[in-house]
Amino acid sequence: MQLAPHRHRGGGVKTMAKKKEKRKVTKPKASTGPKCECGGTFKPVTLRRFDFSRYAGLPSFLDGAPGWRCGSCQREMLHGQVVNASLFFIAMDIVGFPHRLTAGFARYLRRSMQITQQELADRMGIARETVASWESSLKEISPQHDLILRVLMSNHARSSEAIPTKVLVDIANDVMATLSSVRSEPAPRKTPDLLVTESDFKKLPAAWLSKMQNTAPTVFAL
Repeated sequence: MQLAPHRHRGGGVKTMAKKKEKRKVTKPKASTGPKCECGGTFKPVTLRRFDFSRYAGLPSFLDGAPGWRCGSCQREMLHGQVVNASLFFIAMDIVGFPHRLTAGFARYLRRSMQITQQELADRMGIARETVASWESSLKEISPQHDLILRVLMSNHARSSEAIPTKVLVDIANDVMATLSSVRSEPAPRKTPDLLVTESDFKKLPAAWLSKMQNTAPTVFAL
């Protein structure tokens, strides 16, 4: 114990122990996720059978997507980049569809390229009314135009910013390899729901997925 001299009123010197200052120990606050409207807290989870139809505009689901769930009301949310990646995976699934494109599939690919019916028609050298007839089910897309639309989408995908570039290019190349033949067989009357699976998300870098799990969800909520 350290002693310090102390002069009292009588002029003498005596020693007294220095009082140790008590330091306040501040405990780190436990990290909490963003708050839900119900007052609960969102926690990162892996979502199962998440209905993605409202985002894709087609019957579709995500199985194994990184997301968030409120511990109180069970509301589920997605990060914006997960939404964009899922939209990309759906586009690639449609490009690899084994039958002729349906009206909804043709419309989805055009919108994924962010172009109008007229712009697509100009690229394909046809009338805008022809594109409109495919997308409204008035006329079935021809096998040749079906193939051209898929190739245009595959080429567009290479410049997408939805997912890391290397993964994106690998997926686009794999899909392009399936386009060696024209889809002459019409699509079945009822097409299956589109599904982005956990194996799709596993194609993404672990660090990229971890970042999605550790940043707050965006406005994409159900």
